[in-house]
Parts: sequence; C-alpha cells; structure tokens
Amino acid sequence: SGFNGAGRSIRYVYPKEVAIERPERDPQQKYIQRFFQDFSRALSRTTLADGDSGYAGLLDVDAAIDHHLLNVVAFNVDALRLSGYFHKPRGGKLTFGPIWDFDRALGSTDGRDNNPLVWRSASGDRGTDFFNYPWWNNLFRDLDFWQR
Repeated sequence: SGFNGAGRSIRYVYPKEVAIERPERDPQQKYIQRFFQDFSRALSRTTLADGDSGYAGLLDVDAAIDHHLLNVVAFNVDALRLSGYFHKPRGGKLTFGPIWDFDRALGSTDGRDNNPLVWRSASGDRGTDFFNYPWWNNLFRDLDFWQR
C-alpha cells in the first residue's frame, strides 16, 4: 500500500514494505515520510536559484531533467505516473531512475504514443501530462528548471 508523500502515492520496492513496516525500521520509515513532507514544501515555495536551501537541496536536479527528457522524447505514456522509479541514497538527494518500461512508447501498438506533434495523447486515458503532472508542474513553473 505504500504511503502518501508530497501528494503522490509511493510504493516501497527496496526494502520491501513488509520489511520497512517492522517496528525496528520505524525510524527509517518516519525519516523517509518526513523527507517527502519537506520535499513537498520545498517544491511549492522554492526555485532552483535557491540552491541547497530549496528543492535542489533535496532533489538531484540533473537526474530529474534527464529522466524527464528521455520519457518525453520517447513519448512514454506511462512515464512519471505508472512507470516512475526513484531512490534516495542514504544522506543523498531524491534521484529519479532507473528509467524503465518503454513498452508503450516510441510508436508501439498502444496507440496513444504515435503522434509526435502533441505533448499528450488525445485518446484513451491520454497518458502522462508531462509538464503538468504532480511534482513536475511545480518544477516547470520554475524558469530556472525549465531553462536548464
């Protein structure tokens, strides 16, 4: 079931949820949930120009940009919402990746990914709204992030 972090449902992969919910892992679980609370606040009130005191202090910005670009170029309709992995190294920043799951990208038989002239499909569930999906909408409101 995971947890709600920064307005998104987040699922544990490693360590698995059954492991992280053991009483002895409670401090680790609370730490990561606090981290996402801080990340949410930083996204709503800071810019890249704020450096380490803003969201850039919590997010590997270069990895986020690379992750986003690769998914947009491939028109991965599941990107960022169903097929988005990220990790947080101990003492490090939230890092998007590994990138994966392109079975509905690059002109697949899915049908939502075959028009390179649009940012979002016009059919089905329309796929990911690359520039307005939660977290990304805040990041792209920051002109410094957009330009970078």
